[in-house]
Amino acid sequence: MSRNLSEFLSRVTDRIMTVGNYDYCPWANKYVYWLKQPIGWFVLAAIASAVIGLFAVPQGWFVCGVVSLVTALGVAWPWLAMRGLTAEIEFERHRCHEQDSIQVTLVVTNRWPWAVWGLLVERGFFESAGEVQCETATTALASVSGWSKTQFTFEYVPPRRGVYPLEPPLLGTGFPFGLWQAHQPIVLNEQLIVWPRCVDLKSLPLLLGERLSAVGAFVDRAGSDGDILSARDYREGDSLRRIHWAHTARQDRLIVCERQTASRQRIVVTLDPWAFSDQTPKERELLDWGLRTVASLCQEFHGHACDLSCELNDERQAVPAAHGSIQQINDRLARFAPLSASQKESITLTTGERAQMTLFVTTVAGWERLSESSLLSEFPSFHVIVLDQRSSLQNNEETPAYDLDRTGTSLSTDRSTKAWMWFDVSENTSQQLRHQWERQCHDNWSTN
Repeated sequence: MSRNLSEFLSRVTDRIMTVGNYDYCPWANKYVYWLKQPIGWFVLAAIASAVIGLFAVPQGWFVCGVVSLVTALGVAWPWLAMRGLTAEIEFERHRCHEQDSIQVTLVVTNRWPWAVWGLLVERGFFESAGEVQCETATTALASVSGWSKTQFTFEYVPPRRGVYPLEPPLLGTGFPFGLWQAHQPIVLNEQLIVWPRCVDLKSLPLLLGERLSAVGAFVDRAGSDGDILSARDYREGDSLRRIHWAHTARQDRLIVCERQTASRQRIVVTLDPWAFSDQTPKERELLDWGLRTVASLCQEFHGHACDLSCELNDERQAVPAAHGSIQQINDRLARFAPLSASQKESITLTTGERAQMTLFVTTVAGWERLSESSLLSEFPSFHVIVLDQRSSLQNNEETPAYDLDRTGTSLSTDRSTKAWMWFDVSENTSQQLRHQWERQCHDNWSTN
């Protein structure tokens, strides 16, 4: 009863707030928006005082003069102060992950002989509802002395992946009255690339590579690297370093050691190009966790020297074993933007037929679309990772049991059927991803 009452009151409150904040006269916005600024009310007060002085009492002219003088000083002082300032920003390093603390250095040069007070660094560092929040100040400076070059250092924690600043930053001041703010562009030497936050995965599925390589995981095939598999008779061309001298003396003929060989597994990590968007906060949360999942998988496979490819927006990019290649993928993930509806119509799904494993990261809507196709039954190496916002479930129902049998029940009876991994992005997402990944790897090794 109390729960139903609270839900009813919440709906009524939301309705009242919607009605109270509705824009009933959008055509008039351009005429009244200037009243949102303090200077607008001072101008209005000056006009009203002038009207009173003209038609009522002469004291109105005195009030009009005082208000006009304050208004003129509140506009001229910030404008003049910013004409003598230049500023530039440098980041401690040029790449980092989400939520990492970055040291930012701001250098302000004041060419005026007097100090400038009340400085703010604005724009480009924070977002609100997907849009850049220009009014949010990144940091504030008390003052800059006259004829000086001052260096300020502050800590900045990027809230989300991307390329920062999101738009050109500004140095502004509204001193002394805060009626109007004057701004000066800040010179940016180099941008900060913020990578998606990675979840540290500790395991890897058992995959026997098909491509022999100088680097990679060792498999039980005849080669010249890794552990010793067996011993055999010497053949012409074998290295003398591989001779097993104890067996040679015992058998009275040359015996050499047979070692493992390195191979690389073909892996394709794909982000569903149809399922993700960034129009609402919930969609952005799903998109961010989709990119974090892709980044975590790429980091794990790359660390084991797999033949890795990453596919974003229907563009597949190989990830060589070199250290710089994983940086390129992370840079691409940081700059990722979902396709528009018209662009998505021209995309065709690729399953990575030649890959030993294809990991397809999608949402519930994408999973429902895939369940209607025959991809899961035709390509056993095609594994789907579903991201869900469990907050949308009614009555906080318990997560359905994971059925990893691809020929199990239909989607209508168990929504996690056939999904390789399925986790909720609204709570302990990193722990869920790590736990389910380790369980899948453990089951993979157990069945092989």
